[in-house]
Amino acid sequence: MKYYLFIDETGNFAKKTKINNNTNFVAGWFCQQPVPMQIRQIINNAVTPHNQEVEETLGKDYLLKVPDHLHFIPLHIPRLRTGADDKITFPMEKVPPLMSSIFNNLEEKIVFAFRSTGFPRYYANEQSTYIEILRATLLQVLNKIELKKEDKIEILIASRRIRLFMGESGIKNSAEYERNICDNLRNEISEVFAEKSMADQINIVMASARKEMCLAVADLFCGAMRNEKNNYLESYKKKGKLKKFSIHKAFFYLSNRTIPRIRHIFSEDHTMGIMLGLEHLAMNPLNNDLKKAVDSMCKKIDAEDQRLLENELQSYLEEKLIKDPNRYENLNFTKTFINQVEERFTGRRINALTARNRIIIGCHKGEIELVEVQTYLDLLEKHGAEIFNGMYNVAQERLETILFMVQPAAFNVFKFENVEKYLTHIFIRRVSIFHLTIGVIW
Repeated sequence: MKYYLFIDETGNFAKKTKINNNTNFVAGWFCQQPVPMQIRQIINNAVTPHNQEVEETLGKDYLLKVPDHLHFIPLHIPRLRTGADDKITFPMEKVPPLMSSIFNNLEEKIVFAFRSTGFPRYYANEQSTYIEILRATLLQVLNKIELKKEDKIEILIASRRIRLFMGESGIKNSAEYERNICDNLRNEISEVFAEKSMADQINIVMASARKEMCLAVADLFCGAMRNEKNNYLESYKKKGKLKKFSIHKAFFYLSNRTIPRIRHIFSEDHTMGIMLGLEHLAMNPLNNDLKKAVDSMCKKIDAEDQRLLENELQSYLEEKLIKDPNRYENLNFTKTFINQVEERFTGRRINALTARNRIIIGCHKGEIELVEVQTYLDLLEKHGAEIFNGMYNVAQERLETILFMVQPAAFNVFKFENVEKYLTHIFIRRVSIFHLTIGVIW
């Protein structure tokens, strides 16, 4: 059997954006033969009735040309019909029913559609970010596919020929530049899935989404996932044909180059190297080679490095457990990550960071342990001023901790007596510290 994977992207990958904006990810669809050979007819069957209606009411100048005009964003946003898309004249009000017809026709033909979620915490530039997201997603998609020895899989990726991203040399030799990307991806896949012997089964190439119909369809899936409010893919969700792959779960897939890569990063930046090592270790806690590498790096840092690492840990855990809209997907991973940190580092600030975030994980899960809360409050009582730079900061941290745990510990289970003493104590403490009077809302 021959399988096909078509991948496009959306966004500029220049900076992290909230997941609700859906602006930086790769997406696509997976199918088996003979669907790619039938795709033009499948799309035309969906488009033709709408074009006939438009021709009858507005004339031929407003018809949708396939695949030239098959681009989700300019179809839905007329002001973006510029440049290569300036010839799209298909009426805006006709776009939603057109899209619904296309996705309805595709639904039974594909195995599944997919998108990436997440953004690399450490990245050098837009192109490196895109490649990292592409790599992480591709590894997980392939792991989802069961290939027999005689099976083949063709992977077609939409080109991104942008001078700013590729550089002068890359844009002048774009075919070679893209071939190198494909070769590197193929080598990575071969190493990661060495036991499956995928090397001879996979072919990866890049092509233009404006010329390849199947990549134009990948663009439509990108757009539909970026603009979920249109509900074009609701039926796909119900049938389990819409999958999301967090790029952070790609840490599970270690190639032979992973550990040398982490060591190299550590040689340039101790904090970044250790953070990457701990992230990989959280997904691969039984990998002894990785464990030895991380242990070795952790033993080499000095007091200033540890201070920088503490700052980075605070920011990282806050992002994972509070700021990330997909934080509930991060809970088990972050708990394992905290375990790896605690095995290698001590110190009051590290202890405070890990204790605080264990409480947050427990609250998110609705499994709060009051013993853990009390242990953390005791730590704040003894060393809080040192850790948080002053009594006022400690008072705020104490308040936030108690209010955070009240919901799962009391209100969710209707056991208010569990937290009454904490609320009473914190109120009295804040009155004494901030000189408030009873009756004032604080």
